[in-house]
Amino acid sequence: MSARTPKCEAFYHSKEWRRCREAFAASRNHTCEVCGKPGWLVHHKTPLNDVNVDDPSVSLDWSNLMLLCPSCHDQIHHGMGTYGKAKDGPNDRYEVEFDEDGNVTVRDGNGRP
Repeated sequence: MSARTPKCEAFYHSKEWRRCREAFAASRNHTCEVCGKPGWLVHHKTPLNDVNVDDPSVSLDWSNLMLLCPSCHDQIHHGMGTYGKAKDGPNDRYEVEFDEDGNVTVRDGNGRP
């Protein structure tokens, strides 16, 4: 799992996040948005960091969330390179898209895969 800062870790334990996460998962019928299997991991498309974690338009906005199964969540994070290190720089924004075959593609803030 990616290294989280204490500030981000506190957010993930907050009432606001728990309520948002539960409502979002229910709105997606607890189904992974990538593969259709049971999903329970709510993923931030724009990863949280100490700068944006306090901005509800990033941390709690449903347009920045995806419901995923563990396999798809791992695939996205490995593609983003966020497992094993913190991402806190200004260019550490990633866009998650799907190619014509429905496969997940991840691009960094500069448009690079």
